[in-house]
Amino acid sequence: MSQSTKMLLISVSVVLVLTANILLYFNLTKNTLHDNHQRELRSIEAHIQLLVEQSRNGSKLYEDMIGEKLRMASIAVEHALPADVEQVTDQQLHELREQLMLDDLTLMKKSGNDIILYKSTDPREVGLGTRHWGAWYTAFEQLLEKQFVTIPWGQVLPNFWSGPYEVATSNTRNIMKWGYYYSGKTNYIIDPYVDNTAFDKYEKETGLNAIMGNLLKTYPFLVEIAGINPMTFDNEKTWVTENGELLDPLIHRAVFFGDYTYTNVAKDKEYVKMASRTRQPVSYVEEIKGKKVEKSFIAIHSDTLDVVRAWEEHPDPSLQGLYVLNLTSDVDSMEATLNKQFQTVVIVVAVITLLSLLLVFFLIRRVSQARDKAIQLTSETYSEEFNQMYLDFRGQRHDFLNHVSVIHSLVELGRHGELLDYTNTLVGDIQGVQDIMAIGQPEFAAIIQAKTMAATNKKVRFTHDIDIPSKVLPGTRAFDMVRVLGNLIDNAFEEAARLPAEERWVSCTGWMEGGSVHFKVVNPLAYTAPSGQPNEVFRDGYTTKANHTGLGLWISNKLIRKNRGEISVEASREHFIAHVKMPIS
Repeated sequence: MSQSTKMLLISVSVVLVLTANILLYFNLTKNTLHDNHQRELRSIEAHIQLLVEQSRNGSKLYEDMIGEKLRMASIAVEHALPADVEQVTDQQLHELREQLMLDDLTLMKKSGNDIILYKSTDPREVGLGTRHWGAWYTAFEQLLEKQFVTIPWGQVLPNFWSGPYEVATSNTRNIMKWGYYYSGKTNYIIDPYVDNTAFDKYEKETGLNAIMGNLLKTYPFLVEIAGINPMTFDNEKTWVTENGELLDPLIHRAVFFGDYTYTNVAKDKEYVKMASRTRQPVSYVEEIKGKKVEKSFIAIHSDTLDVVRAWEEHPDPSLQGLYVLNLTSDVDSMEATLNKQFQTVVIVVAVITLLSLLLVFFLIRRVSQARDKAIQLTSETYSEEFNQMYLDFRGQRHDFLNHVSVIHSLVELGRHGELLDYTNTLVGDIQGVQDIMAIGQPEFAAIIQAKTMAATNKKVRFTHDIDIPSKVLPGTRAFDMVRVLGNLIDNAFEEAARLPAEERWVSCTGWMEGGSVHFKVVNPLAYTAPSGQPNEVFRDGYTTKANHTGLGLWISNKLIRKNRGEISVEASREHFIAHVKMPIS
């Protein structure tokens, strides 16, 4: 496989791995963002629930204060007017209205099976019946019977009941708060009322809509918050008043706070019912008004929301005191945030990938250059050794004719003893060459041949027994082993050369064992080996010779360790033994 192909495969592999990581990161981030969004919605839900309770408590306290004011005004009216409604004049009613700072004042009278608005400072009220006013009519009857009003909402005080702010039946454009007082001292119910100007100002500052507006600013991903009445959602009812006006009571409105403009009524109704039934958050994602939004519905129970009621007289009891919080989130903005993060990650990863590929390319170049250098060095070493072997073989071929001539002359002269000695010597030389040729690893054969010739020059008797019948080490390992073996034999020759000629010898043994190549080099010592650690000889610069670098064994040790092999030495009074082991793979 060519270097460019390898580089291409590595690059493609790196890109594929990084792409897979990016996609995995994107999905994990998307899921994490969704989970965080859901957790944030739950947190907002709890926050809104608390704010709604606080706001309604404040509003109820404010309404109750107005209710108390209406009761005190009623008591003042009772003391100022005759006990019989027939004796009360319109002028008296108008004067009391002005003195007590009321918007209007009405007197109610029992008439047959109805209770009518008998006299009033508002002419539109006069003559209106209340028999069809539901709970309000029940409260009037209980007051006339001098009972405590049992309506579960509104404000109940002795001889007094006041409902929440509501649309006026006589004028549906007005929102009023009425108080109803009857102590039995008169034959009429006193009904003072005020408009919602002050209350509306209070609500704009501290009410639910103001709170929802602040929440939308705090959480930009929220586009809409609504409080939904599950008893009347998509089931609102209107009435036509006796004056012919359309009446839409506040207490029955489907959305009693916030905004509801991102509408899918059919689906929203289904999810409002689901949230109310399961009491678990539910949501769906859909494109509404050209925007992808997520609509979440959370059912919340509240004891303070007397404004959430059904228009039926006997509504579903499971929905009593329950409202559904609708949070509408901008999915597009959340996905835009995710996409922005994704783009940032892609850019960062692309830069890192480019730098990584450049680094890989640089490392490959360096490794390739180092390998080429090693191959070149190996080639030069092998070429030198093989050239030496080639010259030796040419010399032997050249000498062959001389040997034949000498043998012929000895035969003619009949000198058979000298002939036998001569041929024995000749056969020994040939046997030595055959032993070298029998070494299966060419690199080892070359180094042994080279060192054999060197031993002859140094007048050292060099013997070898290499039992390695085949090529077992790959190129770079074989090259490293040749360097190690060469260093060990050279060190042995140098040490032996310090002895007299007849005592100079070096032996080299090689064999295969346990998946490794073994070499052992033995030489006599010209000095007494020092006591201590024998592995000290592998230290950088260690030597016992003058004018010597002491790098041979240090380099050999590094090469063996690099190939995960082992090298050990053993020194006695007479011999120095070096043993090298290098794994085949």
